[in-house]
Amino acid sequence: MKELIYVALGCIFVFLIFFLFRKTRLKADVYLVATNVILFVFLLSYLSSTEQLQVWNYLLVNLMPFWLFPTFLSYGLSLIDSETPPFRRYPWIFFFAIVFTIYFLVDVLLVGKYSTAELEHLYLEPNVFQHIFFKSNKIFAIVVMLWFLKQLRGYYKKVSNNYSYIEGLQLGWLRNFMIVIIANYSFSLIAFILYNFKILGSIELVYLLVNLGILLAVFYLTYYGIQQYNVAQFENAMSGKGIRNTAAGKNQGRVDESSKYVTSPLSEAQIESYYTQLVELFDKEKIYREPKLKVDQVAIRLNIRTHYLSQVINTRYESSFYDFVNRYRVGELKDKLQDPKNDNLTILALAYDAGFNSKASLNRIFKEYTGITPSQFKSKLHRKSS
Repeated sequence: MKELIYVALGCIFVFLIFFLFRKTRLKADVYLVATNVILFVFLLSYLSSTEQLQVWNYLLVNLMPFWLFPTFLSYGLSLIDSETPPFRRYPWIFFFAIVFTIYFLVDVLLVGKYSTAELEHLYLEPNVFQHIFFKSNKIFAIVVMLWFLKQLRGYYKKVSNNYSYIEGLQLGWLRNFMIVIIANYSFSLIAFILYNFKILGSIELVYLLVNLGILLAVFYLTYYGIQQYNVAQFENAMSGKGIRNTAAGKNQGRVDESSKYVTSPLSEAQIESYYTQLVELFDKEKIYREPKLKVDQVAIRLNIRTHYLSQVINTRYESSFYDFVNRYRVGELKDKLQDPKNDNLTILALAYDAGFNSKASLNRIFKEYTGITPSQFKSKLHRKSS
């Protein structure tokens, strides 16, 4: 176990050095760094407690896990909303960490003043208040992470309604991370309850499995966090490319997710008129060929509000902007592949002309709408013609 901790401490140290010298930093990186620092402190104090349990390492071993959860949750929340700091919008996620820290400091430093032997006994046999905090925190964390998965689904919807290319924004890895953490917390909750009822004989094994699970999960989080591309970064990367935003267009292009279609002033006739204009724009100007096309850019061309355009696509087309654009791209690529004049061109070159900007997204999107890959589609065409 000690060897594993040494390796983990070394890996975390490398991660922290990387973030320190990283040229491009996001607001979310602060929480990712804080998550690694908390884990580093926890592992260091745990390692120290195995040699000799003292007040300082006993406090840190017990307190750090309470702060680890709201910190990496803050990282996830800051990825899907980079404008508002999580501790301002969702201060309640720190509730258990703050309350438990106050209780623990008062109990250990002021009230109990435990000896080393008493601390060792308390570590293996927590008192009733600690049991309540430990188990309540796990239940709280599981419920909050399920809530976060719901927020993540809303984020996916927002992204697909605003972007035609979402490969760097899907955050599928973050969803997987949260699912793993939920499983880890559920396992630890059940394991501690079984230990309380004397069904499990060793609490140390439970600590080992739980801590190992959290350790691997945080490494996974950090690895993908290093590569992460959030909405703010995505917007910066696209600035100055494609269709330019005018000052008026920027105001029109703001997405008002809080507005409801039910209160929209658009009539059925207006929706139909806007949809006709949209189709005409795509058919004649082939605007979908712009790889980084956004819904607000199209709204500017049509001189309507972004929210209205989203409503038109969602209600009239019954799908997202992402789906609307990529169906056009797939349709054009199919036409190009069927044209004998393009036989000397590669599939990827034709795909770039149709608006795709990577081989991975091309294969995935094309198969999503046709059931086969572009190369399989081309092979079927050759078989038919021979």
